[in-house]
Amino acid sequence: MKRIGWTLLFFLLCSSMAAAGPLERFYSDNDADKLIDLDEDSVAVIELPSNPSTGHGWRVKGVLGKNVEILGSEFESSQPGLLGAPGKEKIYVVGMAKGRSEANFEYRRSHERSALRSLRFNFNARGKFRQNFKLPSQQLSATADTQAATQPQLSATLGLPTSFNWCTQNGGCPPVRDQGQCGGCWAFATQGPLECLIKAKDKVTVDLSEQYLLSCNAEDWGCDGGFWAHDYNMTKKVSGEQQAGAPLESTMPYKAQDTSCNPPHAKAYKITSWGYVCGNDQCTPTTDQLKQAIFDRGPLSVAVCVDSAFQNYTGGVFTGGFWGCYTVNHGVLLVGWDDNNSCWIMRNSWGSAWGESGYMRIRYGVGKIGSTAAYVVYPGSSTSSSSSSSSSSSSSSSSSSSGGCNTSSSSSSSSSSSSSSSSSSNGGCY
Repeated sequence: MKRIGWTLLFFLLCSSMAAAGPLERFYSDNDADKLIDLDEDSVAVIELPSNPSTGHGWRVKGVLGKNVEILGSEFESSQPGLLGAPGKEKIYVVGMAKGRSEANFEYRRSHERSALRSLRFNFNARGKFRQNFKLPSQQLSATADTQAATQPQLSATLGLPTSFNWCTQNGGCPPVRDQGQCGGCWAFATQGPLECLIKAKDKVTVDLSEQYLLSCNAEDWGCDGGFWAHDYNMTKKVSGEQQAGAPLESTMPYKAQDTSCNPPHAKAYKITSWGYVCGNDQCTPTTDQLKQAIFDRGPLSVAVCVDSAFQNYTGGVFTGGFWGCYTVNHGVLLVGWDDNNSCWIMRNSWGSAWGESGYMRIRYGVGKIGSTAAYVVYPGSSTSSSSSSSSSSSSSSSSSSSGGCNTSSSSSSSSSSSSSSSSSSNGGCY
């Protein structure tokens, strides 16, 4: 009887150990060049500083040794809720056969050859990994993404075209920008919609200053993340600034780093209002709501989840990576849609060499695309329509600058207050 009891206890202990899963051992960049043991029941978690919102990530250089395998990777933000915030990229490595191998990693963009940093890790595999293991992100439910991707909502039910691209209407879109190594995607996604509306309504191509938003905000936002800063293009300003509004790039050029504000700065354009497509920043609009907002209001500031699969995109309709991506960390623009391929047309800020000339076609609902979607209202400048098209030239934009900043800024930053301005924004669609 006693022997049966001990046998049962041993069986329960073994079962609980098996249920607990493999042992995770954590390493950092300080462990580069050291020998890391990989047991048959252990996973090496290599945690490296990273910021996927810049397009940079840790990539294997050359061929990975046959004795090891990378199960996957995921990103953990240092400041969840801030778009463009840095954090840790976790790379999960296990042994495949007894022996030693090395893995060389370099931190770079997928579409660029130059690396910002390189690291080498050495592994001593003591055998083949024999446990079942899932990445934390893989354990999250993909129901929302699956439903959005498999149940496309057709524009015909809204009386809208089945495909629409703001950048092929209204005289096109301004050139794609490049945020570089700075996590200032939120600033580019703030200025982007206004630049597009100016081009559509004033018939001029302007380059607005993202550096102004990075350096001259009161929220302590910068290259380590931020959020939509439309208020600064309307009524809000920091101490020392004489008025609110958006300066031109030539007034405060982009440095891709946090710099002091050094006010005041001349303002060129103002919006009259802005709002969230579904009323607040805690919701994700439906496909129909996003389409209607793009058609009526213009390009939208939206959040999306970026992972290595997103970064590696080169063309076609992006349907997500193998592991899935569930936490938004990057700010981009939505400029159109295509029901024939059930996808959005998304404008990024990683330069024109990425994706499809700086754009991505992304399947509806993938990567939580469209989260915290916001629009801006810009009625156009009465004096700028006769100005010739220029690329952020202060001389050709001088007449439109005064007109843009003389527009009313009494509207509040809400969807309800900006609804009265819809008639003025509709004119930019065709």
